[in-house]
Amino acid sequence: TAPYSNMVLGEVLNDRGNWSGYIPHQHPQPETYYFLFDRPEGFGASFVGDDVYKIKDGSFSAIPGGKTHPQAAAPGYQMYTCWMIRHLEGNPWTDRIDDERYTWLYDAEF
Repeated sequence: TAPYSNMVLGEVLNDRGNWSGYIPHQHPQPETYYFLFDRPEGFGASFVGDDVYKIKDGSFSAIPGGKTHPQAAAPGYQMYTCWMIRHLEGNPWTDRIDDERYTWLYDAEF
């Protein structure tokens, strides 16, 4: 997170069958994702707004600003995600806007 670079790069390891980027959220600026799986036949789902895309080893997702974007790994497959988002003047990438329909999950007990 070097401020002079104007970019943030992150990594996520999803356990098999789990979510990332959850609860569904958005940012004003676009974000990109690159996906790898622990097995070549591994797959998952990338949700971008109301659209759902199958992701597999080597997939790339470009998420427009303002679109919600959680991801899920299929059971049995660990998913690695490398993501990148840029800073906006006066509006850093951490300005995450949660989808209010799912904020109840923060307090849910399972």
